[in-house]
Amino acid sequence: MLKLAAPEEVYFSAQAFTNMRRLRIFLARNVYHTGDPIYFPTGLRWLEWPDYNPPSMPFNTGHRKLVGLDLSKSNIRVLGKAFEFFRNLRSVNFSHCALLSEIPDVSSLANLESLDLRECTNLVEVHQSLGHLDKLVYLNFLNCCNLSCFPRNLKLRSLQNLILRGCSKFSRFPDILVQMKHLKELALHGTAIRELPSSVVNLVELKGLYLEDCTDLKNLPCSIYTLQHLERILVDGCSQLSKFPECLCESSDCTNISLPLALPSVINLNVQRCSLSELSFLKNLHCMSSLTILDLSENKFVSLPTCISQFAKLQQLF
Repeated sequence: MLKLAAPEEVYFSAQAFTNMRRLRIFLARNVYHTGDPIYFPTGLRWLEWPDYNPPSMPFNTGHRKLVGLDLSKSNIRVLGKAFEFFRNLRSVNFSHCALLSEIPDVSSLANLESLDLRECTNLVEVHQSLGHLDKLVYLNFLNCCNLSCFPRNLKLRSLQNLILRGCSKFSRFPDILVQMKHLKELALHGTAIRELPSSVVNLVELKGLYLEDCTDLKNLPCSIYTLQHLERILVDGCSQLSKFPECLCESSDCTNISLPLALPSVINLNVQRCSLSELSFLKNLHCMSSLTILDLSENKFVSLPTCISQFAKLQQLF
């Protein structure tokens, strides 16, 4: 460990650590290296060096045994093909890497469990292979405001956390190809998505759907009515959403809906500041039987339907 009391500029030669064959863990704090990229030995298991200054990865080619990598707040610009050699990686942290623009092919990282890319404000493109990492548990793109190229499909059976909040250029949510039984919350606040795919039905354990201030959102699929564990639907500020989906409809993604069980767990529905001109979605007696909070503020409807009386558990009505 190199832990300095205050930030200090330090110079290392490129080969400073290559002969340390038994080096397994390297941690640096307040250490600013200004020279060429440093080459660590192949046996290194864990590297943490926030504020790493050189623009490229601190490794040469060849198979690596690295399990954990933290280069947060660094000047990394390009990852290139180096990732092909990190097949044991489980945890990667590139958060606050403001110069990083692309995540390359990661298909070789079959053991990856955590990828933190929050506040990578110049990140534009993520390779399609990221959507097919079977062991991935945590995926964070918080405030990646230039992210526009994202995997078209998700096949992430182990995923528990997917954060896309504040990705203001993220416009297309991927199709979900398999049941994702561990994802409990989907945070899409402030994104540019126009609709959700009907395949959200594969988020079988989802409890929270957060779409606040998605000002381009125009449609929600009626397949959301099949989500048995969904408790919170928050679409506050979706100004182009003129109609909330109904449980009874003729589209193909509604064919398997069991009406008596439609959204049985929803307790909070917030459609404040949308453009709803009518509330026909409330009229189905088989939907949202557990609803306790309903926020309809700042919409365009002119009357409250009498069916509001069906929500016997309602405690707050706005």
